[in-house]
Amino acid sequence: MFCRNCGKEISDDTMYCPNCGYQVKKQGGQNGNVNTNTVNSTTTGKKGKKWIWVVLIVIVVVIWGNRCGNDTESEGTGDNNEAKTESQAKTNSDSKSNGAVEDYSDRPVWSKEYLFWYVESSNMNLDSEINTAKDILQKVQKFETTKSLTTESSLFKGTSYSFTVEDSNLIYMGGEKDNKPDGLGIIWKGYEINDDVFAFKAVYAGNFSKGKFDGKGILFKDYDDSIMQDSLDTLNHQFNLTADNARSYCEQYLESISYIGEFDNGEQTGKGVYFQYPNIQLLSYAMSSSNGTDEEATEMLNLNNIDIYQGTFNDGECQGDFKIYHDRYLFYDGEMKNDQMDGKGILYFPDSTQVQYDGHWNSGKYDGKGTLYDENGNEVYKGKWDNGDYAH
Repeated sequence: MFCRNCGKEISDDTMYCPNCGYQVKKQGGQNGNVNTNTVNSTTTGKKGKKWIWVVLIVIVVVIWGNRCGNDTESEGTGDNNEAKTESQAKTNSDSKSNGAVEDYSDRPVWSKEYLFWYVESSNMNLDSEINTAKDILQKVQKFETTKSLTTESSLFKGTSYSFTVEDSNLIYMGGEKDNKPDGLGIIWKGYEINDDVFAFKAVYAGNFSKGKFDGKGILFKDYDDSIMQDSLDTLNHQFNLTADNARSYCEQYLESISYIGEFDNGEQTGKGVYFQYPNIQLLSYAMSSSNGTDEEATEMLNLNNIDIYQGTFNDGECQGDFKIYHDRYLFYDGEMKNDQMDGKGILYFPDSTQVQYDGHWNSGKYDGKGTLYDENGNEVYKGKWDNGDYAH
């Protein structure tokens, strides 16, 4: 089965998703997931519509810029285990002490406004990253000239962008050098949801060097273009949303931020923060699945948690010390390798400050010396582990 929160495939008998911590099976064994199949499809811009892209992108940038401007203005346990729990930041309830944060909790979970509110109204210590994003978004508004882009990819280096006179659904605005993006800039992708509806999404906003992402920047969520029409239909017909409201939800989804941080040679490399949202694709999956119900799909629509990975990345993978937050609670604090818990780390019960495991990990499993606790903080086992089980 698949986790309804993050979409990852998990074991049928799993109580909590090992990827995001979401409670996938309720008390009594009720299954909280939907069986799904992955959809992979890509659409490209049509020839002869370059003038449409250019006109629409200018309109979108103006509207998007105004919204960015609004964003910027709104600014029984043992002694050892008990000490760890008290020192951990509980982040799900208290607002910032340096002033009220404008409430955007009514916005779709994947919108920029919601993300900034979600982080700033907590104590996750991500002010630097959020301020970096807001600064970049403000600065890219000043660009007016648009240019079409072509891409070149390699297995050994990040995607390189260069200008072209050919029609393209990739549009660039910003600094340039030697017919390539250079300095601060933003890339937009234009596409057609259907014959009557055009849409744009930002691909990347930040610094470039020789046509590649390089320095601090914002990477926006990638997705399969083909899901947007299905999602529009689902939101419109199954949830009785008006066409405008359904489209608004999808447009907010298009602008969701995936990563804020450092880039090197086109890749996410350096310190940064990765954001994982509820998967809008599961809406249409829920309705098409033989096991899907209106109630399950509605519950997915109302999910409002963002999983946050803060640490050091190498070519887009978690490599080094990380903090993972789920529902504003610290879920994991420790070392990671190849996107898995690896090395020394502390795992917390979901939506709790209670330590679940404190010890060594190998490829996402308990391995080596470690201590397991129950939800009341009582020690369950202390000793050696082997591949997720007691060592013999």
